[in-house]
Amino acid sequence: MAKRTQPKAKAHAGCARCRKSHVKCDEKKPTCGRCFRTDSQCVYLTPTRATSRLDTRQILPAGSAQSIPPRPHLLQFSCRMLEPGEVLYYDRFRDQVARQMSFQAEGPVDFWLRSVLRESTVDGCILDAILGIGALAYAQDQATVFRPLFLAPQSDAHYYQALSHYNRAIVKLRGCIAGTPGGVSRTMIIATVLFSFFEYMQGNTTGADTLTGRGIMLLKDDVLLPDSSPRSTRTDDEGIEEAKYFLVRTACWTVQQSPMYPCQRESLLEIANKHTFEFPSPNPRWGTKEFCSTFWRMVTVGSLWQVRAFDYLYNDNPTATHMLESEYAGMVRQVNAWETAAGLRLGREKDMEAYAMVAAVYLGAKFLAAAIQGTLDPAETVWNTKKELGLHFVGRYTYAANSGIPSYARAIINDALLAGVSRVVLSCRDRDVRHGALGVWKQLVNRKSSWDIKSTLMGACALVSVEEAARDEDGCIPHDARYDWTSGTWNKDHTEFLVNLTARYPEPDKRRRQKQVVMRPEDLGLV
Repeated sequence: MAKRTQPKAKAHAGCARCRKSHVKCDEKKPTCGRCFRTDSQCVYLTPTRATSRLDTRQILPAGSAQSIPPRPHLLQFSCRMLEPGEVLYYDRFRDQVARQMSFQAEGPVDFWLRSVLRESTVDGCILDAILGIGALAYAQDQATVFRPLFLAPQSDAHYYQALSHYNRAIVKLRGCIAGTPGGVSRTMIIATVLFSFFEYMQGNTTGADTLTGRGIMLLKDDVLLPDSSPRSTRTDDEGIEEAKYFLVRTACWTVQQSPMYPCQRESLLEIANKHTFEFPSPNPRWGTKEFCSTFWRMVTVGSLWQVRAFDYLYNDNPTATHMLESEYAGMVRQVNAWETAAGLRLGREKDMEAYAMVAAVYLGAKFLAAAIQGTLDPAETVWNTKKELGLHFVGRYTYAANSGIPSYARAIINDALLAGVSRVVLSCRDRDVRHGALGVWKQLVNRKSSWDIKSTLMGACALVSVEEAARDEDGCIPHDARYDWTSGTWNKDHTEFLVNLTARYPEPDKRRRQKQVVMRPEDLGLV
């Protein structure tokens, strides 16, 4: 009898392309050998049972189900259908990016876990932005640390998918802007945050600055408005309001640390010059969440005021001095009231998570008071004579850096810890305080940090090296040896960063001395 040939067994595991062709897949991640050789997109399908639905109970707060229609099946978004590969990117954004970003103590928790995910089911622009960030996260897994992602030669299909979704989202946003003349939509607010986040992830400083700056300009008439303002409108969820403050607050911290964001600086000054700087008073009847979120909104207003004050003082605007001084007195009183209120809450708070949130407010209020006082201090006595206060900040920042709690957000954008450490390094010239803070800063930035975070540290290190070389026998840095970091430029390969420094005080002929320092990422262990 002739020997019967057994049919070839079908492959039940592996990537989607190999399974469709009934070919054995070597299951290498993120790209199998067959897809790599043919330069095809390699997608591993997620088990249906694990991704058959999106659990709204983990995202939406209690009581919101009546105002929000039932969430559709994950693959049945009302704006369009998702392909299998897109499900992979959506899950990556939801399960890693959004969840990790929500861990920021001062971040917009409701925005990432509720507003963005909810909007993606009905808005194609937001959906494509999410898919682009999810694909970019996969591309980062295989990216080299020696160059920014947007400059490195790419053979990874995930990066091309990221750019494709990102470009589609931009086209849709332009249509949204054209369709809402004179107004601001939810799509504009969410897309501005997501687009700038995408650019920071891929290391495109110019792109991130331009997108964030233009986004802030679109929102300039609608952000930071008191509830009593005629233009103030209540959005249908708190996450959108959080996002507005988050966008402005992060931009303020960014431009205070680095001069490489001119578009954001210009947009912030546009808002600041028409804004009334009023700080809310702490209310003892507030719950912990409302107490903390209101405080971080106050930090946003205070940071914006500092951006404007630095601009006035640096450009020697004498007409603004009286206005700044009158605003300054009221802000200091309010910040001190917040510090007192946070201290009282700490004494009676028993929940550990709530205690940590209030403790961050207490430290933040103490730091904000010092930062505001130092803004209108031409002799720089606040930071340079209060060594005990400076060492207190360094100690708290060291404790936070050594806590072992990873921060996904801090590796991409500025957070409160980076903002505090950098302000101490750039403002305080006491040797022990400055070097202690710089040590914490170096601990917070590593090879996996975004190139924007790396360049900010490198610029600060260049400034410190020049000033420290002029420290005299008494341990002081003379006024004529103090500098500001005014610009920075990467070379083509991102192997060298040219830092331009300008003397803080002019010469008798009104000119300011210039210095240049070349920094290399490998010297700081950043590649």
